[in-house]
Amino acid sequence: MRRMEQWEIIITGCGTSHGNPPWGYPALWSDDPRDLRRRSGAVLLGPGGRVVLIDV
Repeated sequence: MRRMEQWEIIITGCGTSHGNPPWGYPALWSDDPRDLRRRSGAVLLGPGGRVVLIDV
């Protein structure tokens, strides 16, 4: 049986309890300058230093 490699996933841009605020609702946006990004992404970290960046 082939052994599956172990990967780690880090989700980015989802610092609020409900994910990212939608574009059409400015009243829900944070005034904190660290919260300017309005999209999520992810980083996959694999064996041997492999990195896959998912920027959506």
